[in-house]
Amino acid sequence: MKFLGLLLAITILSTSVELEERENLKTPYIVYLENERDLARLEKTSTQSGAYIEDEAIYKDISQFEKATKTENEVYILYIRKGENFPRKRLVEILAKEKTPMLILEKGIGGSQVQKVAEICGDLNVNIFIQIDSDNKYIYECFAEIFRKQCPRAVLVWSVPSFKKVDPPNKDLYDLVGINAFSERENGEIVSMYEDCELICKRFKESSIMLNVAVANYSIDTCQYKYDLVKMEMEKLYSLPLEYNNIGFVNYISMVKKYENSIVSNYRVTESQDVMNLFSSLVYKMKVDRYFIKSSYVCFVENKKAFMDKNFATLLGIKGEKRENNTVEIRPCGFNKSERKMFVKKERM
Repeated sequence: MKFLGLLLAITILSTSVELEERENLKTPYIVYLENERDLARLEKTSTQSGAYIEDEAIYKDISQFEKATKTENEVYILYIRKGENFPRKRLVEILAKEKTPMLILEKGIGGSQVQKVAEICGDLNVNIFIQIDSDNKYIYECFAEIFRKQCPRAVLVWSVPSFKKVDPPNKDLYDLVGINAFSERENGEIVSMYEDCELICKRFKESSIMLNVAVANYSIDTCQYKYDLVKMEMEKLYSLPLEYNNIGFVNYISMVKKYENSIVSNYRVTESQDVMNLFSSLVYKMKVDRYFIKSSYVCFVENKKAFMDKNFATLLGIKGEKRENNTVEIRPCGFNKSERKMFVKKERM
């Protein structure tokens, strides 16, 4: 018993000494810099979520959909196809729920129909997103100019027609770069859109991006539902806003594709309770504050003061008081102690 008591005393003593040593160590913190990129109209410092629910079998009502998926979305989407009437009633319902409507004009729509849509939107005089899908940038520019004149409150989304050859239109004619990330099924597997999305995010790093996501949980190639594959792909796509601070919006397109009135692909997010639970979690995690962005540099905290390598501080545009060992003392505007994050604003010139 005496031996055990002595051993316990030595253990407690060594532990207390170790704790004291740890307190005197320099603690590394990841540096997060102020996001200086200009935001697009209707964009916020946190990523916003949206959804298309017109193909939902049960949850076509916004309140029902949000209750079932445990989400609060800012944007709701309507498609306008060639020859279709303007969905005025549905758009008014979206506005009544205090959501921002978005119209996606599909490929093949004609100039006269675009003119009519623009006039109606202009008469409504509300904030609205307009995405124009076209393989021809000159057709896009023509349609965009119509909306600029007829509906000045419209936020224009140019959707990238191809991931291989990107030829953007006149920058004055789009506010957001749109990515249609529709992950299809092929031979029973899901063809991931993650890398293609990454390329566009990097290519347009100075632009604000709207990501439209849809993952096929069923297709007639195997006539099987693959919820495990769906969850993996959704996790990858919804992680993009955490990696790229220029993604301002992520919308889930809960749709079905039909051929002769038969469903050939099903992208509905409500087909599985597990998928709905994941969707709720991903939307929640995605809505982080993008006011500060993660850098690849660290600073150190010692005795409640933050220090950084002088050369790194100069590279990042951070000023501070010179200290020994080629370091400077910086003055952060905030920190997260549990996650070791230090928030720093650049010195204004």
